[in-house]
Amino acid sequence: MIDITKSRFLKYLLFANLYFIQGIILSLAWVILPIYLVDRGITLPITTLVIGLVMLPWSIKFVWGGLVDYFNRFGRKIFIIIGGILFASGLFISAFIDPGIYLIPFTFFIFISVSGVIFLDVAADAWAIETSYEEERGKISGSMFAGQHIGMAFSSFLLAFIAQKISYSYSFLVAGIIVIIVIIFPLLFKENKTIRKSEKIGDILLNEFRKKRTQLISIFSFILYINTGILLLAIPLYMRVFLKFEIAQIGFIVAIFPVMTAVGSLFGGLIADKIGRKKILYVFIGISLFFTATLLFANSWQILGLIYGLIGFLYGGYLTVNVAMLMDITNQKVGAAQFSILTSLANAGFVGGNTISGSLVILLGFGRVFLYSAWFLGPAMLFLYFIKLDSK
Repeated sequence: MIDITKSRFLKYLLFANLYFIQGIILSLAWVILPIYLVDRGITLPITTLVIGLVMLPWSIKFVWGGLVDYFNRFGRKIFIIIGGILFASGLFISAFIDPGIYLIPFTFFIFISVSGVIFLDVAADAWAIETSYEEERGKISGSMFAGQHIGMAFSSFLLAFIAQKISYSYSFLVAGIIVIIVIIFPLLFKENKTIRKSEKIGDILLNEFRKKRTQLISIFSFILYINTGILLLAIPLYMRVFLKFEIAQIGFIVAIFPVMTAVGSLFGGLIADKIGRKKILYVFIGISLFFTATLLFANSWQILGLIYGLIGFLYGGYLTVNVAMLMDITNQKVGAAQFSILTSLANAGFVGGNTISGSLVILLGFGRVFLYSAWFLGPAMLFLYFIKLDSK
């Protein structure tokens, strides 16, 4: 078996692969599901509410993180495999349920799929923290999110094409098959299990979250992610409802975003390890605020594709650096639990943005929704100012 501690390249490749799988659920949640539900006659507020509900596990990752830490004697890889199987199983079952008739059962099995992804995610994060050093966490975070967004780009294009040419059900079946194939890859890698003495996880976590820096970073991450949570559902709906694009065309344009996000993730992770976290965050978030506001002028697929791609590049940059910052402050004794709480708080902003986006569109229109999503980046930059890091 391959020992990832002896090769940085293979380490980056492994975690890019694990996050590639996560990209599949993101393409389903932000591209296929909203268009599918709207096409089946579900209203915009209900559609985005359903997306918010099925993505809820991202906001309570600490539940899965606590389990992964509690059973650390079994290692991390076993939870990655279990998560992948749950993910695929939920997709296979939901493929045979019509959400226009049986919305609740359909939502339930998509929820099961997302729960599987969370098991995979928290175990992969804990494995990455245990096998990396601070000076390489920008690069390892970059490889993870590059893999995630390559998976999202690939899935958005392929699954949207299948949905238009065959059916939405087949797109769910194909997604499940891809997950089963890709989940074989981690089996090739050796895991050096770190069995820790029984400690009071709760006490350690309380001490960590009493730290002012941890509290500020948590608030910063929550506010930062609201912006993208709104955009990643509003833009596909904008293309379908306002610009009247077909699902395959939407899938192609949406694929631009994760491709550019992958590039931004690699670039942001590389330079963050060299010149520090905060400087890069200021640059990427500030420029993103400007380009998010320019979505007001996106009245053709060419302009929309250009602006969407630029936002994706910038998002990839600040997302990667923010996650590297979360890794830096995570105590390895409670790696899965603490990191999952930190990312849960960030994802709560994301899922909240998802959930309210449909209602905001009805109340305010797409133009104002784009402006409000840009506004959230301002308070995020203000909180960033008060965060003290060892490396500026």
